[in-house]
Amino acid sequence: MAVKKPKRQPTGDYPIGYCRPPAEHRFRPGQSGNSTGQRKASQVKTTADELREIAATQVPIRNGAKTRKVSLAAANLLAHGLSGAKGDARSAALFLNQAQKMGLFDQNGSGDVRVGPPDKPRPSDVLLAGLNLSALSRDEQVELSELAATIDRAGSIWALNGDHLERVRALVGKGGDHG
Repeated sequence: MAVKKPKRQPTGDYPIGYCRPPAEHRFRPGQSGNSTGQRKASQVKTTADELREIAATQVPIRNGAKTRKVSLAAANLLAHGLSGAKGDARSAALFLNQAQKMGLFDQNGSGDVRVGPPDKPRPSDVLLAGLNLSALSRDEQVELSELAATIDRAGSIWALNGDHLERVRALVGKGGDHG
């Protein structure tokens, strides 16, 4: 069994100081300093508190020559997003599920994520302005939306080949007064 250390005692002859608090701050006889016996709230940490603290830890990431600090959670999402873009299906699923939970796909109501400033129109918005969709069949509407997505991804209508460009022109002509 380990030998107990003796309690530290004050060494000087003084009424107030080390190990001798003022009389008004001493515990009353029979009264505990912690009457409820509970730990202070700052000492009690749940697993969720620990996880929040770990996720908020700042870690450095490098992008080319620049280094910046982001939270551990953001770094993990970035890593999964990059892995998903390279073809890792599990990382892509994790990243996209998290983006969906955050509501990133609900911004437009169409399930489409806008990239860039919200006030800048997409190339397809300019092309399809004033279009009467009821004049097109359901198949034509789907085809037009796929072609519009191709235009938006590339940033220009010139991303379409000649056949697709003619098809967009025909569909827009059928659905509105565009020529």
